[in-house]
Amino acid sequence: MSGTSLAPRVPLVIGHRGSRGTRPENTLAAVDDALTADADLVEIDVQVTADGVPAVVHDPVLSGDLARAPGGARVAGDAPRVADLAWAELARFDIGAARPGSAVARAFPGQTPCPGARVPRLAEVVDRVAGSNAGLLVEIKSDPERPGPCTPPAKLAAAVLGEVPEQPAAPDVIYQSFDWRVLREILRLRPGARLSALTAEAPGAEAARTVYAGSPWLAGLGRATGAGELLDGAAALGCSIWAPFWGDLTRSRVAAARARGFAVFAWTINEIATARRLAGWGIDGIITDYPAALANALRQETAPGPTPRA
Repeated sequence: MSGTSLAPRVPLVIGHRGSRGTRPENTLAAVDDALTADADLVEIDVQVTADGVPAVVHDPVLSGDLARAPGGARVAGDAPRVADLAWAELARFDIGAARPGSAVARAFPGQTPCPGARVPRLAEVVDRVAGSNAGLLVEIKSDPERPGPCTPPAKLAAAVLGEVPEQPAAPDVIYQSFDWRVLREILRLRPGARLSALTAEAPGAEAARTVYAGSPWLAGLGRATGAGELLDGAAALGCSIWAPFWGDLTRSRVAAARARGFAVFAWTINEIATARRLAGWGIDGIITDYPAALANALRQETAPGPTPRA
């Protein structure tokens, strides 16, 4: 994605967890689907194993809806935490097919299984994306409300950066997190890194609510008294991108953020009508489980027509 603008004619199309609507999330197959869809950015989730390996996986505890243990049995209620497994142990789990009848299977009925798929490590995805025209959006998972299961922010940042070479050896990379403490550590270790401040304000969003009075998610920088104060905190942190839940946005909030120099990436939008509406508001990026479908819809609408005859 060398030289990709944050103010394109249409929003950047960002494949969520690779291409979660078409392949099991965060697998190399999902990454490949996003690249085939010509996504501008490929978004993945990263956590760190017990022995310090950045692994591409969303949930802190392996889910039976997604994972099979060595031997083929579905992970049950005593599932291990990613942070408690060594990389060699985590890599033995099969995450290539959703459990029939599960919430994941119902949400993504068109998802094509890839039996035998394993949790990739971050370095594998970096290598995959580096050979394409896309960039990489690395969401670093951390939960300050439950610090026990999570790797400390400084250790997380160091582990992630250890598998992402400095430019130009790596693809264009943006780092994002709901836990702004992690972003602070990324910038401390790699000055000039591009940061995206994730937020969730509305109850019932796909992620836990992170914006409220006294929130530990905002590293003491963002206040819940208004959008302006929230963006003040993101700016003080060094973020150039604001990534809110799409339902938290209004046309005026998008305009205010862009007037202050922020790009706005909205998550997670799967309805084409919603994507068109927010594109009309001027957002800069749409995070979606269906990058091929949204790319086709949005880009075709702005494709140049035939030249009028004199």
